[in-house]
Amino acid sequence: MSDILTFFGVLVILGLGFPALLFVVWLSLPAQVERARQAIHNGSWRCFGVGLLTLLLMALPVVFLLQIPGPGEFTGAALLLSLIAVSTIGAAGMTAHLADCITARAQGTVAAHRAFLYGAVTLELAVAFPVLGWIIVFPFTLLAGLGATLLAFFRRPKAAPQPAPQLVTE
Repeated sequence: MSDILTFFGVLVILGLGFPALLFVVWLSLPAQVERARQAIHNGSWRCFGVGLLTLLLMALPVVFLLQIPGPGEFTGAALLLSLIAVSTIGAAGMTAHLADCITARAQGTVAAHRAFLYGAVTLELAVAFPVLGWIIVFPFTLLAGLGATLLAFFRRPKAAPQPAPQLVTE
C-alpha cells in the first residue's frame, strides 16, 4: 500500500512541479522565452526539425560518453541533462504561445500570468494523456522546445527601427 501512495505522491509533486518550473523559467528568462515563443509561432515544425537534427547530432557523442566509466559517464549524463534543461526554455516558449492563444480566445479577459498557468497545465495534461501524449505530444514538445531554444539563442532579435532624428529649429 505504501508503494501505491508513494507513486501517487510522486505524480502529484510532478503534476505541480512542471507548471511551476515553466512559470519560473518564464519569469526568470523573459527575453529568451519570448524569442522561443516567436520561433514556435513562426514555425513549430521548423523548431521540431532543428531539435530533431540536434538530437541526432548529439546522440552518438552522448551514447559514446555514457559507455566510458567515470568522467566520461558523468560528462555524457551532464550533456544529456543540459539538452533537456535547454529544451525547458523552449517548452516555456510553447506555453507562452498557448497562453497567447488562450488570451485571444478569451478576447483579452484573462491576465497574462493566469493564461500562462492555463497553458502550462494544458501542456502538462496533454503530455500525460496515455499513449498519444507519451508517444506523440511529449517527443514533439521536447524536440520543438529544444529547436525553439536553439533558434532563439542563435538568432539575433530584429532591432526596432530607429526613428529619424528631429531637427530643432529656433
